[in-house]
Amino acid sequence: MSYGNKEYQVKAIGQLVKSVSELLAKDASNKVCVFQSPTGSGKTVMVAKFIEEIIKELPEIDLCFLWVSIGKGDLHKQSKKSLDLANKSAMSFGEAMKQAAYKFGIWSAITASYYKVIREISTGIKFVTEMDTALTEIGMVTNQTREQTAYNQNIKNPTQRT
Repeated sequence: MSYGNKEYQVKAIGQLVKSVSELLAKDASNKVCVFQSPTGSGKTVMVAKFIEEIIKELPEIDLCFLWVSIGKGDLHKQSKKSLDLANKSAMSFGEAMKQAAYKFGIWSAITASYYKVIREISTGIKFVTEMDTALTEIGMVTNQTREQTAYNQNIKNPTQRT
């Protein structure tokens, strides 16, 4: 069981999972487990990993966890920030690859759509340029203005309009 944590944290999490598993197996009321560790030792991260592990260890038991942050200031926000950081760093290689593949798929679809729009605009500009050139050439041969030539073309071939 490796979390990318320090050795003492991995050991503490393992001991905590074992102790709680044994405690939950007893037929006693008032089952209490207290986890203490010095300030700055990573209690928040260790408890988050403990919760993950105990759920895996005891899938047949419906467990409920209550996270209480008692203290002055924004201790609850500090705990949430620590948990968010722990969850980001704990992502497995497989999860990271899955997330990268998902993001690549989205990027690929957006890029394809973007370039399709660019191609359509380019095709439209090319069409307008060719039409302008053709009308200019017809105008030079017939000595008509562009508007007159376009009007006559539409009158003679009304079904060829696009």
